[in-house]
Amino acid sequence: MPPKAAKVSPETNELLLPANIGHNRKLMNHTRTLAAILGGIATGLLGFTGLSGLFMFVLVTLLSSFFIAVRADFNPTPYFPPPSGWKEVAYSNFTGGLMSFVLFWTLAYNFVYIF
Repeated sequence: MPPKAAKVSPETNELLLPANIGHNRKLMNHTRTLAAILGGIATGLLGFTGLSGLFMFVLVTLLSSFFIAVRADFNPTPYFPPPSGWKEVAYSNFTGGLMSFVLFWTLAYNFVYIF
């Protein structure tokens, strides 16, 4: 008998525990935030401005989504519930990552090129 809050995935017939799914989401958000911070620092140090800097954010986001998908063997179903599996991998923490990226992008750019 599964625990009370657990659900059984209809696709894989595996037990999905909310605590494990929450842990997976937290790790993925930390990974995306770290990628955005490092990407923002690299973008600022390289001197990108304007739309080229935003293109770098899109590139960093796509790369982090790709590496998360590789780590999950291109099958997010065991890690996230089936209706939102790929959405979690592709879009989670987009705005938080954008804010961190812009903060560290402008900070690194200002340290190198303005001060």
